[in-house]
Amino acid sequence: FVVDAGLVTAGELEGARRLYARGAQVLLAAAPDAALDVHGHDLRTACHGGHVPVARTPVVPPRTARWSQLAGAGGVQALGTPQASIQALVDQVNKLNLENGVISLSSNFSRNSTVPTYIDPARDQIVAQLQGMGYSPTLQSFSGSHGDNVVVEIPGAVNPNSWVVMGAHYDSRNLSGSTASAPGADDNASGSSSILEIARVLVGAGPFENGIRLMWFAGEEYGLLGSAFDASQAASGGQEIVGMINLDMNSYRAPGDARDCDFATNNTSAALTAFCDATAALYVSNWASTSGVLSAGSSDHASYNANGFPAVFFFEDLNNYFSQIHTSQDFYPQSTNDFDLSEMITKGAFASALVLADPLDLQITHAPLPDTTDGFGPYGVTAQAQSFVGSTITAVSLHYSGDGGQNYTTVALAPSGGDWVGDIPALGSPLTIRYFLTAQDDQGNFEELPKGAGGGTGQPFDFFVGTRTPFFVDDFETAGDNGWTHGGTGQDDWMHDVPSGSCGDAPAATSGTRIWGNDLGPSGFNGCYSNNVANWLRAPVVDCSAATSVELQFQRWLQVEDGNFDQAEIWVNGVQVWQNPLGSDLIDTQWTAFSLDVSAQAAGNPSVQVEFRLTTDGGFTLGGWNLDDFELVELGPATGTPPTSYCQGKLNSNFCLPFVSFVGVPSASSTAPFRIVGEDVMPDEFGILVYGLNGRANLGFHNGTLCVKAPLTRLLPPKNSGSGGGGLCPGVLRRNFNSHIQSGNDPALTAGRQVNAQWFYRDPGVDSFNDGLTDGAEFVIAP
Repeated sequence: FVVDAGLVTAGELEGARRLYARGAQVLLAAAPDAALDVHGHDLRTACHGGHVPVARTPVVPPRTARWSQLAGAGGVQALGTPQASIQALVDQVNKLNLENGVISLSSNFSRNSTVPTYIDPARDQIVAQLQGMGYSPTLQSFSGSHGDNVVVEIPGAVNPNSWVVMGAHYDSRNLSGSTASAPGADDNASGSSSILEIARVLVGAGPFENGIRLMWFAGEEYGLLGSAFDASQAASGGQEIVGMINLDMNSYRAPGDARDCDFATNNTSAALTAFCDATAALYVSNWASTSGVLSAGSSDHASYNANGFPAVFFFEDLNNYFSQIHTSQDFYPQSTNDFDLSEMITKGAFASALVLADPLDLQITHAPLPDTTDGFGPYGVTAQAQSFVGSTITAVSLHYSGDGGQNYTTVALAPSGGDWVGDIPALGSPLTIRYFLTAQDDQGNFEELPKGAGGGTGQPFDFFVGTRTPFFVDDFETAGDNGWTHGGTGQDDWMHDVPSGSCGDAPAATSGTRIWGNDLGPSGFNGCYSNNVANWLRAPVVDCSAATSVELQFQRWLQVEDGNFDQAEIWVNGVQVWQNPLGSDLIDTQWTAFSLDVSAQAAGNPSVQVEFRLTTDGGFTLGGWNLDDFELVELGPATGTPPTSYCQGKLNSNFCLPFVSFVGVPSASSTAPFRIVGEDVMPDEFGILVYGLNGRANLGFHNGTLCVKAPLTRLLPPKNSGSGGGGLCPGVLRRNFNSHIQSGNDPALTAGRQVNAQWFYRDPGVDSFNDGLTDGAEFVIAP
């Protein structure tokens, strides 16, 4: 137990052993049933000014979340302006409602969670207020000795298992005894009132991509009991808590003290705290803040932090908070003298929760590009963008990278018949190209696909350009070990099993169900690797004698301490080829594609063996290796024949000579688009693509040239040329020929078949025929 040294007397230390002292705090050890009493607190107590039990379980590293990095296109801060729909909700928070909520809740004689006649009326009061707003709150019972948690949930429309939790404890306590007056105005009618006001504003709001869970906890004053129950239920139920926002004491300001929000750094996520601080500054005009260690104890956020969920604590003042909490003197207005402060803190917390919940204002849909053997490019990207708030989509952008995501090039997509289209140029081969999409509307709303790709917290789309020759592939789904072996000194905890998500491990395989990893958390294990071990996992021997280059590829979810203390290593034929970095822990919070050129050790070698090692010291432990989809492959350059153009287009009425261009590869199987594009045509006119299977033609037709030998097939419906091309003839006609190939409407369109095509379009005024023609296109359908 960590206790305040100022509260400890010689008599009160009976049955406890002092382990460590630092400043005003002392670490004590005591048996669970020891008669230890620290100024009226029993062993269950954990609150401001009380002592905190130290659990003998590992603290789980925080899970992934979109906000983990603020930089890049994925962060709302990158826009520089508030999102209008969020700002409108934040502005509705009312200072008078916050004050009236504190008056109402603190009018209870006591809200001690161990006395039903005190805690139940307060619970029923909150429930009645929520029902009056139109909610159907539920009660969460966690102990026969304490009151209930009160819960309101607004499910997410896109991610039903992802939640933003906003919570405050509504119980109060007087340390003089369970029947003494405990109005608890600041601690914590103030935070409870904030959550009630947020509930009022949220009536009818949304929808949101992630759900919002509003909670009023009981039992905080006796050891964070209510929040500990909910956090453990969320963890065991496999829920994703993208962020827990705790409000506990926000209405008192000492004379002369600055009006600012203080963020506690203990038992909280530094990344989430930084995110909330930046977000609050974006949405709250008078925002001011500071941060530091709260030495007076902890609060309900610590329960979520201990279960691996990122948490943040909005607080009134780390050093000058109201000093007479847990007494009868914590009453309105003495202990709640600044509702301007409460309003500022409530708005900042609310804005942060709304950004995390992500209003369903815009949506981008896109079919990811598959791997390709075409090295000529360009690679066509087609997306759809939709508004759910009646706004106009003003821009959709494509961000692509050929250097592993270190640098992205941004290009604007062009509207085309309800789609947004653009191209990734050829960047060479063999190469993996990564990309993501963003959209904006005229109301300042912003969306990204995939989530977090721009900020490095989510995986972008990717596709491989080139050829792949596999020498060994294992997705680990076989019942046996398929030739893999393991061993070492100390505990050998390598397992071939279904992961459990314990100790920060992967909650599921990246494909299928089974993976290899250190301590995957089955019954009797906690998911963390052990101290003082040196164990290894070896792949079967692989013959790479025919390879001129070899790439090691697999999916990785690795959590390991700083390389100065614990070492995760990869060895190939007795040569170390990779180790975790020195100076910082390596914490994967999602499956990450890992690739490494091991040609020096493997190319031309008939006996190649890859080995994963883990060596640990006697200190901190984490989840260790998680591996899936292992491959040794040779990567080669792209192949294929590029489409060509021929023949002569017809000069149109604006004196432009229309021509065809190509995006992508014609394929009998690929879902990637192959677009035949008619450029420099007349704007806002309709055109039809025709094709034939009998080769080229060069025949006079309508004062132009027919370039395709009959019989001809027309692709309907006609396409509108729009005006996105620029110049005197800004019209552009586009048709995805692959979608026609794969529709099966023309059985003759098979791999290896040569196709010739040409665009016909309307051109009023050019001549008596009123039409125009591009030149011809010729291509061969790839497999």
